[in-house]
Amino acid sequence: MEELNERKRIIELRRLEKEEEKRAREKIRQKLEEDKAERRRKLGLPAEAPAASKPSAPPPVEEKKSAFLPVRPATKAERMRDCLRNIKQQNKEEDAKVKRAFQTLLTYIGNVVKNPDEEKFRKIRLTNATFQVNSLLPGLVKTTPKPAE
Repeated sequence: MEELNERKRIIELRRLEKEEEKRAREKIRQKLEEDKAERRRKLGLPAEAPAASKPSAPPPVEEKKSAFLPVRPATKAERMRDCLRNIKQQNKEEDAKVKRAFQTLLTYIGNVVKNPDEEKFRKIRLTNATFQVNSLLPGLVKTTPKPAE
């Protein structure tokens, strides 16, 4: 009888340990997800949908199928994000200048969003003194030649 009680106590202790380990793992997973979301937010990437999280071991058959899928073209938002990320990486030592350029771009974009019908907000004069981006983007700023009159 005493031996049976001892076994039950040991089994119960193991069960409790497993539950505690499970809670600890879940807490760690949650912290990792929060950290991942914070890193994505700092990089300016969109938040990842919880349903879109990748399974730990995808079946190999699906990997072969995905290799044959056509490459989808990059959206304008993705291209813009890549350009901004490249500007930041290429000008790491000029952090203040990059920050000021991004603030200027944000102002321009905010003006377009607030006043989408006003033509003056839809163009940027390259001679404008507040236009800081062209000094960070040599060769990337496109100019449109004026038509002959």
